[in-house]
Amino acid sequence: MKILLIQPFGRESNTNYPPLGLLYLFSYLRKYSKHELKILDLRVHKTPIEDKIPDIVDWLPDVIGITGLSIEWSGFKSVALAVRQALGSTVKIVAGGPPMQICFARWFFKMPLSII
Repeated sequence: MKILLIQPFGRESNTNYPPLGLLYLFSYLRKYSKHELKILDLRVHKTPIEDKIPDIVDWLPDVIGITGLSIEWSGFKSVALAVRQALGSTVKIVAGGPPMQICFARWFFKMPLSII
């Protein structure tokens, strides 16, 4: 299985620190699974998701994991909508991070997510 982990870039956020949650998950999966893994940090270079969609489509992941802070809502939403539009319902979109736990209904029912 191919798994892509994405840290979105939200224009509301001025942070630029490593996505530690995704890095921990990536290292755990690399050690204890045989899945193919990639991590995409859009925040580090303030990259819009639209610039990376061709690469994502070429790699064709089975699962896409997205994390984000509340202040990155617009970036999170852009990523979820763009990958769903580009890959259709064949890909599972998994959302994580504190906002997903706190505002479950807001995120899950208004976004094209498979799992929170």
